[in-house]
Amino acid sequence: MLDGDPVKAKNGSYVDAYLIEARSIGGLSGSPAFVHLPAIRTIEGKTDLFGQKPFYQIYLLGLMHGHFDVEDLNLDVVVDDESEASSGIHSGIGVVIPVEKIIDTVMQTKLVEARTKIVRESMVSEGKID
Repeated sequence: MLDGDPVKAKNGSYVDAYLIEARSIGGLSGSPAFVHLPAIRTIEGKTDLFGQKPFYQIYLLGLMHGHFDVEDLNLDVVVDDESEASSGIHSGIGVVIPVEKIIDTVMQTKLVEARTKIVRESMVSEGKID
């Protein structure tokens, strides 16, 4: 994570995001990204057993936003023939929008009111409330 530093997206805008070591491909945007914390971890030089049974924890980190490509693999490479040149390649760094940002988005007042209205109308039409 780049704490406090936004990540530049492909469209040139900046987003608050985590950078993770993960392979991603086009079409996976919006997929959930989870963090698995094993039972035995070393924190600040101390190795210990954490958590209750089961001895691991899985958390929703956020939603996949995209990935970084290394655009020009030949920037500092000398080749004899231009046909030997390579095009971009996936860097193995994924961009994940934090779950807190997703919650902030779906809990906006207008969206909450719209969902409440839909539920209420559905319950009225089903005769569950007046």
